[in-house]
Amino acid sequence: MDLEGALSGGLHARAAADNFKVEAAGSEAKHIIDLLQAEAQGRLVILPCKIGDIVRVNTETLPYNYLHPLDNCKDFAKCEVIGFVKTKQQVLMKLSALYPSRMNRRGYLRYSVSAIGKTVFIDSK
Repeated sequence: MDLEGALSGGLHARAAADNFKVEAAGSEAKHIIDLLQAEAQGRLVILPCKIGDIVRVNTETLPYNYLHPLDNCKDFAKCEVIGFVKTKQQVLMKLSALYPSRMNRRGYLRYSVSAIGKTVFIDSK
C-alpha cells in the first residue's frame, strides 16, 4: 500500500498510514540486516573518502617524470579520487592528478586505501 492510498481512505486513513510507517520501518530494518550480513561475510567495505574528493599524494611516491617541473609541485601533488577497485587482497583508489601537464593524458594513479594517512592525505575543505 502506498502513502497516497493510505491518506485517501477516509476513516481508516490513520490506521492505514500507521501500517505504511510499519512497512517502511520493516524495509529499513531489512536493509540494515543485509548490511550486517555483508559485513560479516567480508563483502562490505567502508571507504574513507568518496569519488570527487581531493587528496594530496606524497610526490616521492609518484612515478618518475609523472609531473612536469612547471607544475610547481614540491612535496604533495593534488589529486582527485576518480574511483575505487576492489581486488582479492585490497581496495585501491584511482587518482587523477590535477595539474596542467596531466590534463590531456589518460591513466591514473592507484594507491591502496590503507595508504591514507601515510602517503595519501585527504584534503580538508
